[in-house]
Amino acid sequence: MTKNGPANEPAPWVEEALRRRTHELGERVKELNCLYAIYHLSEKRDISVDEILAGACELIPPAWQYPEITCGRITYLGRVFESRGCRETPWRQAAPIFVQGARAGSVEVFYLEEMPDIDEGPFLKEERSLINAMAEQLALLIERVLTEEALRDSERKLHALSQQVIAAQEAERARLSRELHDDLGHQLAALRLELDWLIKKHSGATAAQDLAAIMDMVSTATAQLRRICKGIRPMIPDYMGLGLAMEALVEDFRAHSGANIELDIRPAECAPFDPDIAINLYRILQETLTNIARHAGASRVVIRFGESHGVLALDVEDDGIGMNAPDSAGTQGLGIAGMRERAALCGGSVAIESRPGGGARVQVRIPAPQSPAAG
Repeated sequence: MTKNGPANEPAPWVEEALRRRTHELGERVKELNCLYAIYHLSEKRDISVDEILAGACELIPPAWQYPEITCGRITYLGRVFESRGCRETPWRQAAPIFVQGARAGSVEVFYLEEMPDIDEGPFLKEERSLINAMAEQLALLIERVLTEEALRDSERKLHALSQQVIAAQEAERARLSRELHDDLGHQLAALRLELDWLIKKHSGATAAQDLAAIMDMVSTATAQLRRICKGIRPMIPDYMGLGLAMEALVEDFRAHSGANIELDIRPAECAPFDPDIAINLYRILQETLTNIARHAGASRVVIRFGESHGVLALDVEDDGIGMNAPDSAGTQGLGIAGMRERAALCGGSVAIESRPGGGARVQVRIPAPQSPAAG
């Protein structure tokens, strides 16, 4: 025995110090949990500023030393968010919220009953640090959410602008194709009739030969005009279906490139469907074949197009020289960027696999449009 009590029994002041220290550690844990929970709110996908602030209000009472009589209020740009049962009282602690350098709101904590004064009225000095940290953390989260919302809005506007630009391009191509066909095409047709009449009228061999040579030139110009009009605005995707349009495009490419082309199109894809998807897929294939003709030096090209599990799949593979950097700058790089933009407008993507000397493979994936029956 000792004069202070049994041996090995801690002195009362030690027990009190240990109890106080344990309580303080518990309070710090609550504070850390509060800050962590606020951070966890920000990890939710597409969460709004209002949802973050409403959630943060409910985290305030458990983090203060008297949870049962504590409530929280957050104001932001005139909007007010409060924890359950909150009301304003004289026992208040507050911290401002600064967003992008300007005061935008505040975090407030109220005790619903009068409590003994400690450090800052009835509030602990650690609670002052906590409310300041909360205000700073909320400001950072608000700035991040606003930045993400602005980015998404910019992306939506850019997407809409891209759609408008491509639609305007296609409309202009259609107009130019019509004018070339209707005006210049008709003039060439009239010139052929005149030449045919002159050939029949003049019996001289020299004159007939000269006129026949001119007739050949007119015929060549007419054929070239038809080809230009077809390239500017193909009519087949509009009226006969994407499958037939692709077949016509491949036949034209085969005739001018001399490459061996394998074409595999499922019969169902010959039927007409969404005109925007049709013209964009057609343009992507057109640009791919143009790149092969200009850059690849390929002798064999395999084209596959079909639908699988609600996705339209277009694959083009060649045995050409390949590419060092499919995304590189220059004419080819710009063409690939245009292909990707067209696919993105349809909610899809373009992937390119290539290595020098090993050919290239273009993979296009676009969600298939719903049929009216699928509604």
